[in-house]
Amino acid sequence: MPLRRPIASALLRSRARRPRRRRGRLAPRPKTVTAAETQRIVVPFVGNYVWHCHILEHEEIDMMQPYRVVP
Repeated sequence: MPLRRPIASALLRSRARRPRRRRGRLAPRPKTVTAAETQRIVVPFVGNYVWHCHILEHEEIDMMQPYRVVP
């Protein structure tokens, strides 16, 4: 599921894959990244949120889970 930043920005802290390069230089940062379990991000807000899929039937098969962002 992509992590988009339309309201607040986030800093991608680390990735399992090496950064892409173009002509020997790092490629520009994408506006959308796929959040995987091997990534760490830093976000400028704390609180309780819900990670979810927008297909309502998926709620019944645990594709809607609460999580907490802590400082």
